[in-house]
Amino acid sequence: MKLPLNAPPSFLCIAIILLAARVAAAADATSSPTEARLQAETLRIVSPHKAVFAELPKGVSPYTTDAILLGNGDAALSLSLTPVEKGSTLKKQTPSKMRFWFHKNDLWDASSARALGLVDIAFAFDTNKPEPTCTAEIDLMTATTRGVLTQPGGVSVHFKVWVSAVDNLLFMEFNTDQGSVPFTLAPQVMTNKGKPDQSELRDRKGGDGFVMRRTFGKETATAAALCLRRFTAGKRDEIDGKRQVFVCALDSLAKNPHYAEDVEKKMAAFTLATMPAHYEAHKKWWAGFWAASFIEIPDKVIERQYYLANYIFGSCCRDKDFPPGILGSWFCTDDPGWENDYHLNYNYQAAFYSLYAANHVAQGEVQDQPLLDYIPNGQKMAENDLKMPGIYYPTGIGPKGINTCGSYGQRSNAAYGAVNMIFRWKSTYDLAYAQKVYPYFKQLTIFWEAYMGFEKDKDRYVIANDSVHEKSGKDFNPLVSLALVRAVYSTALEMSKALKTDPDKHDKWNHILTHLSGYATRVVDGKTIFRYTESGTEYWNSNTLGIQHIYPALGIGLESNPELIATSFHTLDFMQRWFDNNGDTSFFPAAAYLGYHPEVIYAKLHEFIATQYRPNGMRNNKHGLEKVATIPNTVQMMLCSVHQDVLRVFPAWPKNIDARFANLRQFGAFLVTSEYAGGTVRFVKIHSEKGRDCTLINPWPGKTIALYSAGKKTGSMKGERVIIKTKAGSTILLACDGVSPPQEN
Repeated sequence: MKLPLNAPPSFLCIAIILLAARVAAAADATSSPTEARLQAETLRIVSPHKAVFAELPKGVSPYTTDAILLGNGDAALSLSLTPVEKGSTLKKQTPSKMRFWFHKNDLWDASSARALGLVDIAFAFDTNKPEPTCTAEIDLMTATTRGVLTQPGGVSVHFKVWVSAVDNLLFMEFNTDQGSVPFTLAPQVMTNKGKPDQSELRDRKGGDGFVMRRTFGKETATAAALCLRRFTAGKRDEIDGKRQVFVCALDSLAKNPHYAEDVEKKMAAFTLATMPAHYEAHKKWWAGFWAASFIEIPDKVIERQYYLANYIFGSCCRDKDFPPGILGSWFCTDDPGWENDYHLNYNYQAAFYSLYAANHVAQGEVQDQPLLDYIPNGQKMAENDLKMPGIYYPTGIGPKGINTCGSYGQRSNAAYGAVNMIFRWKSTYDLAYAQKVYPYFKQLTIFWEAYMGFEKDKDRYVIANDSVHEKSGKDFNPLVSLALVRAVYSTALEMSKALKTDPDKHDKWNHILTHLSGYATRVVDGKTIFRYTESGTEYWNSNTLGIQHIYPALGIGLESNPELIATSFHTLDFMQRWFDNNGDTSFFPAAAYLGYHPEVIYAKLHEFIATQYRPNGMRNNKHGLEKVATIPNTVQMMLCSVHQDVLRVFPAWPKNIDARFANLRQFGAFLVTSEYAGGTVRFVKIHSEKGRDCTLINPWPGKTIALYSAGKKTGSMKGERVIIKTKAGSTILLACDGVSPPQEN
């Protein structure tokens, strides 16, 4: 039973109660033995991991946050103190004030091209006592935050906070262990910086809460409302040993024309008796999310960050029309850095890199719609700015066709936007998905056919006047653009054949693929490394553009010629940009993709997390959500990856470290499960969704592979690589011949 996030109150209450009553029965009735095992395994593996806070976060802004983060992909909540921003009239934080910041992904002001905050609520405790201490933790398995606020000489206030995964209800519970503590509830509607807006703040009818509404001028459809209701038998301005519950309903004009009325109706209909049912449905959603796949490794610092990253994505990536921007769904300001837009020269896309292999396809696909919505404007930009057909995109866009900044001389932004679409397509081979995004790829081929030149004397296509870095000048043959163009054409060709459309384009596209320029190189200290362009920008002292043709463009892999792989290794050796402020999102996975010194990658991952990541899972720099993907993406690629349609298990994993994983999604629409223990691969299980051939590098070099289906041996194969014929929906278990495979895999 799938619940819409903005269901009417009557439907929602009935549906939630029915759903809770069916939770246990539904799990037994619909879960296969494999799914049941996955749920049991993920419960065991994920449950110990918490996001632990030794103090209440400061709510750093405008470019990043250290706040406690909660959300359901539409509504979001962050918990912190009040941030002290540069230029603000606020000179210092009020230490006794715990502030709840409410956000919604669709609260975008098109007229000023930026994302906006909604409202915040401050709980101010007894200011006559010394500064309180606070400890808190997020239970990742249930997406629930619990904490304790203690004032010396006072009482301890316990709180529990969660955002429903199945509707836009937010829950805050408070009580003390002994005695009571006074508090004030101070709601505040954010103000639209430099531009008047229309806001409302009033008591809820009955005096047990309030209504907050934020709207803008008639020229924009941006508006949202929150209704908070207090449930308690105690005093209104005091927390004591009796549980005090605050429930909030949140809705917006982008989702519901009756948003303001409906939040009040929802709160009027809500009763505490339904709260356990809401919580069970919430936990059920998260249990299903975690059961999509798992990894288990000895280094619990890396493993914890892996699951914390996926918690963040599960909390903010569900709205296809309004994906989270560069800072995610959370910012404690009404003037977020970069307008919290979708930066297309890698930043926006990088946040979604890890989700396909993690088998969180729905969360990954969220990134597509703004790119598709921008097609008409992209066509206008190509025509007006470059006198070209097809699509040409700026560096920054927002939802629904919003343009946030210029192109900075880069022609590759729209092609970069195709990267995750390629991952999604090759991971699922879903024809309905190809139908949806193929127009985007076709427009890209139209643009690049017109934009590229052809040098007859060198028999090659070239790219001129294309900045490899923002505003780097009139660069010639930038390596990132070359790799992206190759990826676009090869995918367009594949989709076109699958959809049985545009066969007349195939000869031209194949000609481009076979005659596109290669990557430029240079020699440094006697070793050949990649040059950023053939002429123009040779190198850049920050970022990782020198390896982005390897990843995410996948222009070089382990099936490439040895000379290209050697040049790639030399480039990685030379750059050493593990902790680059921009490019770790590419550098780590590029190293993993090519199997670059696995023990070095593993050690760098641990160091990276230990020294540069905050308790909430965000990296301590200005780039927000993109940095969350670096760890899971790298780990997954170390455990399993596909290179030019050839599958490898543990291709970049340290030989002396055990590991296991389940249901990592790979190109070819395969779900792969395997285990590495005692220096050997114990088994490989491949579930084929589409019945495609699977080419596999033999995990047991020089030995025979035994094939099993439904617990019975069905054959054997030999060779360095084998081609396994599969059927759609089938599962094949592989083991080293003569070694009994595990019974429960």
